Amino acid sequence: MDLFNPKERQIYEELKQVMEPKIKMSLVDLGLVYNIQVDRSFAKIEITLASLASPFGEYLKDEIKSRILLIKGIQEVKTQIVWFPRWNFELMAGDDVKDKLGIHY
Repeated sequence: MDLFNPKERQIYEELKQVMEPKIKMSLVDLGLVYNIQVDRSFAKIEITLASLASPFGEYLKDEIKSRILLIKGIQEVKTQIVWFPRWNFELMAGDDVKDKLGIHY
């Protein structure tokens, strides 16, 4: 993900604090954050979930919104859950995450 705007980088760093409730790792570390865009005071964030059956979508959207609204200059946040590309830990999570999860590759 290319983050050219300092505000986008700041949001990305804040998203490292948002944990996927079942796996107990950050959305960023798991590779679940697909896109961040900032236009003045509006932030649009695209994430996916680790499973189509995950019950945590609304919880994560609320958690993201509450954290990102604390960033100076951000007044509105829209988090969209997207399903393409489909999340795959082998492709999207780093080796350190795979080690923590006990996934051998």
